[in-house]
Amino acid sequence: MAKANGEKGFLLLELLLVLAIIGVLGGLLFVYLTPQLLKAQDAKTKEDMIQIRNSLTEYYDDYHCFPTSLPACGQTFKSGDEVYFNSFPCNSDGTPYQYQTDGSSCPTWYKLLTNLKMSNDPSIQASGCGNGCGTKCNYNYGISSSNIAINDGCPQTVQNKYACSPSGACVIYADPQMSQCPNVFINDPTCQNTCSNPKNRCHDNRGKQN
Repeated sequence: MAKANGEKGFLLLELLLVLAIIGVLGGLLFVYLTPQLLKAQDAKTKEDMIQIRNSLTEYYDDYHCFPTSLPACGQTFKSGDEVYFNSFPCNSDGTPYQYQTDGSSCPTWYKLLTNLKMSNDPSIQASGCGNGCGTKCNYNYGISSSNIAINDGCPQTVQNKYACSPSGACVIYADPQMSQCPNVFINDPTCQNTCSNPKNRCHDNRGKQN
């Protein structure tokens, strides 16, 4: 009988040891996977932004206005017979991206805003939203039409004017008007990824910062 009790005690100890190891491994796996999951969600957000920007550009080309509002998540973005987005994207938690305009019936500019999950994502600073974006400066990432700074009205330490050079690079211009730059991006070293299109590039480099 004593032997049987000893065997049961040993098996119980083994079971507790296995459970402890599983718990430690599970914790380590959670710590590793959580940032990867958040990075994946942020990557999708950035891709959504690019696609939405393209659809808004198409809309503007058709109507010379930006839409006054955007469709709900999963709905079709269309006007008349023209479809700009079959299933409109939204945040990973199911909430819509924040869309801001000048409030008129024919908006001349827009801002599309959200918060990236990874607060150390370099895209936050690159987008110009390091000190906040939006009317209340409470978003850390977004895109905007080229005629307004994404961080307009929010605290800024430096006002760098970026524009697309003739070679297609996004660089700082001290005087973009001198170089006949069609678009100027304040504190945005990505130029909203528009430099691949030659029509968005400056005429020359005379106004480029030395």
